[in-house]
Amino acid sequence: ETLVKDKYGLIVIDSVSSLVPRPEAEAEHGKSPMAIQARLMSQMLRKQIAQISKQNTAIVCINQMRANLMATNPYDKYTVTGGFALRFYSSIRLQVSKKSVLKTKNGKLSGYIVGFQIKKNKIARPGGICEVPYLFDNGFLKDGDITTMAIEKGLLKQEGAWFFHRETKFHGKEKINQYIEENPTLKAELLSQIFPQTQL
Repeated sequence: ETLVKDKYGLIVIDSVSSLVPRPEAEAEHGKSPMAIQARLMSQMLRKQIAQISKQNTAIVCINQMRANLMATNPYDKYTVTGGFALRFYSSIRLQVSKKSVLKTKNGKLSGYIVGFQIKKNKIARPGGICEVPYLFDNGFLKDGDITTMAIEKGLLKQEGAWFFHRETKFHGKEKINQYIEENPTLKAELLSQIFPQTQL
């Protein structure tokens, strides 16, 4: 509340599941009040949502997925802590998960393939899914996402583990990612066709 009043442009809460309400902190182990965190989150958001919008502040809440033991739908295996208020008031909800691991030629772990799924979106079309390589040394590989989108647009072709750009073929996604990175003209051409209405 203080940060919003001070007109901070971006506030990141990492993470919602680690926030400890005072009654829970002061209670004995095993005797914490039921659903206190969910009630506090709901109350805070009701009080602050208008002020957040007025001050043009963006709040990013990172949370942890937990197994949904009460789920009756097989597609709703996970839930998040903090109750339903956060998902109701949020403008965008992204579910981030580790899909697979990336290894070097020597067999050492070098990163992950990270999956993103848009669970909710009030400002654009929801339901989008993508997978982006994440390397420990370099962070997210933007070119890996370019490759995926170019394949979806029909600009590149994929047959199993083989990737094709016109008459040139590459074995493995890492090879074509490297090829795009080393050819700025091709990279700009692909981006202009993937995002024709965007000034890059």
